[in-house]
Amino acid sequence: MPVLCRPNWVFARLRIWIGVTSGVLLVAAVCGAAEKKGSGLSNRMTFSQAEVMDPREILGPLPIRNLQPIHLLFFEFTPERAYALRKGRLQVRLDVTETNTLLDDTGKDPFFKADAEMTRVTGRFKYGLTRRLTLGLNVPVVYIHGGFLDEFIEAIERSIDRLRGDREAETANQIDIRLIDGGTTEIDVREDTFGVGDVSLEGMFQFLRETFWIPAVSLRLAVKFPTGEFNDLHGSGEFDGAAGLAIQKIWGRWSASAGGGVTLPGNPFQSSRLKPDPILYGHFSLERLLSAEWSLGVQMKIVGGLTDLAAEPRVRPLSDRSVEINLGAKWAFRKNWLAQFGIVQDIKDSAAVDADFSLYFSLGSQFDLR
Repeated sequence: MPVLCRPNWVFARLRIWIGVTSGVLLVAAVCGAAEKKGSGLSNRMTFSQAEVMDPREILGPLPIRNLQPIHLLFFEFTPERAYALRKGRLQVRLDVTETNTLLDDTGKDPFFKADAEMTRVTGRFKYGLTRRLTLGLNVPVVYIHGGFLDEFIEAIERSIDRLRGDREAETANQIDIRLIDGGTTEIDVREDTFGVGDVSLEGMFQFLRETFWIPAVSLRLAVKFPTGEFNDLHGSGEFDGAAGLAIQKIWGRWSASAGGGVTLPGNPFQSSRLKPDPILYGHFSLERLLSAEWSLGVQMKIVGGLTDLAAEPRVRPLSDRSVEINLGAKWAFRKNWLAQFGIVQDIKDSAAVDADFSLYFSLGSQFDLR
């Protein structure tokens, strides 16, 4: 079989490329910022710099959703800028995440365990239908595997004397994702899986334009289709609907963004106890433009649980909310091209709820069709 037809070979090299590229870009961002500062350049961009890209096409939230394996079965709005695309403009973006998950709540019924890595590549296509309305199509490809981050995370945790007992007890780079309720096996993935996830359609309508005092505000609506295979954990196999808001305000080189939504999920589970409730989520982001090409941002994201918090027995990965910190950088390396990269880390209170650690990389371009 040709090597390009073997997902293991392709994704192994994709992960190496992401890691090397992200490291090089991060070093370049720091060095570039230091060079600008040392040269005594003013905060104001020159005319030639400003032509690289409009700040409103750079500044905005980090495009990262919750990456816990069960949450990924259901639709969630990825944080996005609140500005509608120009009429007739097409935006194409490739988002890549590498996620390490170790969740163990096995002493209960339901029984839940997730020890694996997931590489998720999502093609995102957006089109400005009118000056206020943007339509989008999201097509994810999912690869669940043993991964390579276990040793790295364990080394970091040992170095700061915070090694988790469950990580020390587990076999590195294994695949074990199981959900069992009352003897009924809902999920059982213990080997590599590869395939297309659930495809979704989105619409965003900007009903408030940004002024000096008022932020840009957009309404978001979406529907997810059952195109992914539930048995392989690529999708729920059910329809989802979602509604949300995106809010953003830019002051010079600074941008503040907030947003969130609610998803009405379909139910892929046989057990009535596992029927998912409406899922609430939100984020707040702060970003600064370092130059005409570079920016740095920080983001906090909160995602509600899938099932009733008061239900017993309480299985934390299914019932508790998660809180994440996202750190990222953006590089507008040429006009209408934008690279984004960074890390995702759950905070202490959600260590038994959320994915453990994630890397992300995104590359996008946009152009006018008319």
